[in-house]
Amino acid sequence: MTISNVSLNGVTAANQIAPRAVQYGTRNSSMMFDFELFTVYDDVVISMRLRVDGGYSNLSFDKDGVNQALGKTNGKIETSDEMATLLAAVIGRPDIIVAATGPDTVSLKTDPLVDRKSGEKSGIGIYGINVNIEPAPTMNFMDVNVAQNPDLIDGYVQYIETAIGRVVSGAAALGSLQSRIDMQSNFAKTMMDTIDKGVGRLVDADNPQGSGQDRQPPRALPTSARSIVARYRLQRQ
Repeated sequence: MTISNVSLNGVTAANQIAPRAVQYGTRNSSMMFDFELFTVYDDVVISMRLRVDGGYSNLSFDKDGVNQALGKTNGKIETSDEMATLLAAVIGRPDIIVAATGPDTVSLKTDPLVDRKSGEKSGIGIYGINVNIEPAPTMNFMDVNVAQNPDLIDGYVQYIETAIGRVVSGAAALGSLQSRIDMQSNFAKTMMDTIDKGVGRLVDADNPQGSGQDRQPPRALPTSARSIVARYRLQRQ
């Protein structure tokens, strides 16, 4: 019996093994990472990319997300169990299992009952972790030493950019506050000038030494006006 005109995908020539046989090897859909307690502050957003079997999805969380997942108000992730709970809530996929494997380790893996892939087709990982405004209170300008720590250049640059951004934001807030103070001061000065002029007219009207038709007897002024005049005279004495 002769068989001819057979075409097999992945086989380059007769009697050869498919070059991508590695696709059917060991499962790689699990990972483990170290945990240290940290705090997510106001306006801070932590973003990352999750890779599962060749597919990617974007994830992020902020202080509100931490508090909602952990039932807190301070944005603190203090244990590996809390980190596992937070990641499970952020990922939100029933086919991914997140668990604390120790006081300072957390594991991430796909459910083998759902994900049947293995070899190079399988895989899980977290990449591109980014913090939008990295707090920089533990460093100051005197700590920057490029010659001694050339491997920390990226951290130095990020620190300088963060510091500059905060200085600019603070200056803008002070400028806005100064403008409001100037406006209030001008308004108060204008109002006091107007009151002085008005009270001055009342004093002239109440002054029996006034001349011409502007002179009025004291009883011509209302009681409230006479009271204002009396207080004004006491302040001027």
